[in-house]
Amino acid sequence: MKKKSAVEFIVAGLGFMLLLGGCGDSSSGSSSGGTPSAQTVQVSGYVEDPAIRGAVVELWNSHGSAAGICGTSGNQLCRTVSGDDGFFRFRVLKDAPAGLEVVASGGMDTETGISLGNLRLKALLDGAASKDQVAVTPVTTLVAMAVKAGQTTEEAQKNVREFLGLEAEADLMLRPMGPGGGFVLQRSMVITKIVTDLNSLGVSDPFGKLSGLMAEGQALIRQGDMDEITLGNAGLPQERIREVRSLHEALRSAGVQNTAALVAAARKSLLADSLMKSMERLFTHSDDDFEAHRDFYRDNAAVLSENLMAHAEMPVSGLPVERIFRYLIDAYGLVDMELNDDETAYKMTGKLVRSQLTLQDLTKDGIPLSEDARIRELARAAYIYDVAEALLPGELPGNDNAKRIHYYYNSNTSRLYKAETMLDTVLDDTVNDTIRTEIVRGKARVGLFDEAKVIIKEQMYLDFQKARAWVAVAENYIPFGKFKEAEDCLDEALRIHKALLSSKGYHNLESADTSLLQTIAKWYRKAHYPEKSKEIAEYMHGELGPHLSAPSYSRILQAMVNLADDFISMDEPDQRDAPAARDALDALYRYAQDCPPTERANGRRDYMLKVMYLADAALRYAWLGDGVRAYEIVQEVEGMRSNDGLASFSPPNQEYNNYTKDLTWVYVPRMVEALVISAYMDEAKALLKTLPANRASQKGRSYGDFAVGMVEQGYSAHEIVDELEKLISGRNAEETAEMQIRALTYFNEAVPHAAMVMVEKGRYQEAALLADQALKYVNAIYKPGAADKDISYSKVFQGYLRCARIYHRAGYVSDALKAMDYAETVLFGGGFSAEKIDDKGRLIRDAAGNFDTEWLDYDKVQDDEQLIFGIGYIARMWNEMGDDARSREFLERGRSRLSDISQTAGSVFVAREYNKLIRSALNSDDIEMALSLISEGEAVADRIHTDAVQEDQREKAFQDQAQQLRSLGEKAWEVGELSLARELFRKAYTAAKMLSSLSNRTKEMGDIAQSAGEAGLVDFGMEVALAVPVIPERYKTIGKVAEKVVKYDDFNGVSIAWVDTDRDGRPDFFHPLATVEMIVASGLVLDEDSNGNGIPDTEDLRPLYVK
Repeated sequence: MKKKSAVEFIVAGLGFMLLLGGCGDSSSGSSSGGTPSAQTVQVSGYVEDPAIRGAVVELWNSHGSAAGICGTSGNQLCRTVSGDDGFFRFRVLKDAPAGLEVVASGGMDTETGISLGNLRLKALLDGAASKDQVAVTPVTTLVAMAVKAGQTTEEAQKNVREFLGLEAEADLMLRPMGPGGGFVLQRSMVITKIVTDLNSLGVSDPFGKLSGLMAEGQALIRQGDMDEITLGNAGLPQERIREVRSLHEALRSAGVQNTAALVAAARKSLLADSLMKSMERLFTHSDDDFEAHRDFYRDNAAVLSENLMAHAEMPVSGLPVERIFRYLIDAYGLVDMELNDDETAYKMTGKLVRSQLTLQDLTKDGIPLSEDARIRELARAAYIYDVAEALLPGELPGNDNAKRIHYYYNSNTSRLYKAETMLDTVLDDTVNDTIRTEIVRGKARVGLFDEAKVIIKEQMYLDFQKARAWVAVAENYIPFGKFKEAEDCLDEALRIHKALLSSKGYHNLESADTSLLQTIAKWYRKAHYPEKSKEIAEYMHGELGPHLSAPSYSRILQAMVNLADDFISMDEPDQRDAPAARDALDALYRYAQDCPPTERANGRRDYMLKVMYLADAALRYAWLGDGVRAYEIVQEVEGMRSNDGLASFSPPNQEYNNYTKDLTWVYVPRMVEALVISAYMDEAKALLKTLPANRASQKGRSYGDFAVGMVEQGYSAHEIVDELEKLISGRNAEETAEMQIRALTYFNEAVPHAAMVMVEKGRYQEAALLADQALKYVNAIYKPGAADKDISYSKVFQGYLRCARIYHRAGYVSDALKAMDYAETVLFGGGFSAEKIDDKGRLIRDAAGNFDTEWLDYDKVQDDEQLIFGIGYIARMWNEMGDDARSREFLERGRSRLSDISQTAGSVFVAREYNKLIRSALNSDDIEMALSLISEGEAVADRIHTDAVQEDQREKAFQDQAQQLRSLGEKAWEVGELSLARELFRKAYTAAKMLSSLSNRTKEMGDIAQSAGEAGLVDFGMEVALAVPVIPERYKTIGKVAEKVVKYDDFNGVSIAWVDTDRDGRPDFFHPLATVEMIVASGLVLDEDSNGNGIPDTEDLRPLYVK
């Protein structure tokens, strides 16, 4: 974690330490909040090897868990994070129990860059020389483990001294970086090298391994030398043993008096090892004589290390080392590679393999390697491959899927890498961990599970985000049948999240908390662990529920609704898990019974939330086919709505006024739908009729659900028409007619009503009959002289176009064309014979049953906004009906109108209408028209701000200009014109920079940055995000840009492919766990030329480079 000043903490709004438990301080020495109690004392110290930053430091009790004796009041969990110098601090109860242990998990060595990952360093608090100078080191860890194994402190220290080859009086509790601690630093760095190597080799408890060898009487260091037998017994292979001995020799040569010299010696040795590993990775399979050249490689690794250490920022491990070595190979001509005669391997020649490198070998353009400015730049690079630079001949990924994945995700073109680069720009752990969660999700999604887990363990600080990240890994195991692996990840997520909820207090429960629990439960079920899913539900109800008010308790109920919906899977019935859904609904019903009343500020009390979730339960039981259960719950709810039995206000003004009923009309449509689905039609009708006249929205939706029920029960079109005419009643004739139209057609395309359901069931003739009835009502409403909005929206969009869609889908072409003609007539002017309705909204018939009609003459809609609206939707409908020529005709009409008014109407208005018409063109699949409109819209947007704009209007003009140009840029990206999108975003950014209001500039820049990030213009998006003036908003913007970058997918909806560099529809690679069957089913074929430059990837040395 980066150091921050107090001002930065305030500005960024960080609550990091409080979130971790409220008991620790950062290394800046800030207070943990509140005035320390006289009953508490300070415990502080350093995690060192040298300094280890970012370690989660806890004070453990005898049970092996964080003690709850910290904070200013002495009742919070003892947990904090070490600072850049390794410092940590607690406030601890004075009368704390004996046997406490300081445990530091993970973190990174600030000098060597070595990550401790999941390793833990320990120190016995009772054994510390001072409670203000507790040293937590690899050496104290061996002492603590020996004491835990049953030895006295004195025995343990004696055995550790002998194991490490130290003198009898050596003080093992000294700080490695403190006065006199040089010998501890020597041993600590060697131990860290050993345990991290063992950890990387799969040894589960490296410190335990060393403790076991120590207990057996073995020694790690004898008479100043590393004992190779002990190292071998520990489990290190020969090459790792050589590295450990080399490090020990370097440290011994540096002496113990100067810690800076010790650190420098260690860094040099470790860098040489890293360079040697890079040589092994690059040349083992390329150099036919690698073993013969090994000594040259090793000696020259040391020479390179010596020269590179002149750069203070030179890392000693990780990806930057290999990146720098690759640069050296090319820039300094260290090797040449030629295929052997039979073209089975390469022959290596050159400086690196023929002799020890000299200063002359490492000089380029007169500048020695020790002064090469490029090293500083590359030291910050978190990638191996620069796609603009040629690969070594033996590295070509070709058509090898695994090699392609490795190359892409270790290159600077990887979206995950680009997201990672954003982390250095943010000083807010909340934002950084949110970004890391998305990076983890991205890595897990592509099968890089181990890398994803390392990020969680070593780089993330906030428990909530760590839990989310573990869930992200789990959910990506499941599609490939890795259920046990998923369970392990979910277990860890649940453990972390439960501990967090306990530490922050259940009364502080947020919707995000219950949502995460619901998500964990869902994935347990999908991983085939239903009992664990149920356990979470019971935990939420039994442990969390009793502590919550109604609004907070409702979060538990919403989590159960979401869980049920996940399993019901209405959009994908083949994915439905009915037993799991039933379990979730049963829990929802039980938990809803315990929902407390809502306590209003005005003293009133009601069961609004209880009614809402019971209605939700009833509807979902109906979806599952349990109509009886749905009916029972509706009856129960209606009983409660009739008399909630709640007393409002305080005595002596206490009243029983049943406030629940008036607050819950909005939930009646859900219950009507539940009854209709369950075939309780009479009960549904009776409930519907209870809706008051002023509840038009609820009535309209319920009428539609009732009509759907009639279709499902087999009623004929004529019967449905007759029933709806008797049933539907609005506050006026127009409202009644509009309710008729909606019930006969659809609420929206996602919520079909009678005619659309008829179409879905193949009852096309009856669907057309219902559309006929609806069309009559459309003709009758909003006569000439009505408001233009009523004409374009209610009569055209919600009327004629609905009827046209139903006719079209039912196969009644001439009727669809007739409806489209009506739409055009009322929009552009003309007359026709229309049906009439009475003052109650009923169609008027004569004695013979014929509909009464009248001739209506409409003028052209004059409101340009309404005209463009109507034109756009008519164009979309023509496109849906397959007549692209008519669609283009209407788009041209809109374009012509905008061109006519562009010089007279306000530029903001015209630009906004251009954006709307472009959307219509895109939805009509008319890309050519969309591009033309974007060009014209740009010209209009450029005129929004000119020198003629009044001073008091400049701010609004710049803001409008930025918004319209950004919107145009988004649409340019949507049609694949990235260069045009970049130009438009750049113009929008220029306008945004002119805003004088800080809040306006922050908002517009944030929106532009996110739009650019989503379009894949990462560098530009970051440029804008970094210019956001308000720091907390800047960080949030960067986080949102990173999230969009990570989630970008060239193959939406395909789980086994997501990257297509040249956008030719062929993936660069497939998921590593994808089977042949999955690939065949996807219909995708591997791209043999990923960058589309005409050179196959089997030959292209820069396969992902695009100019």
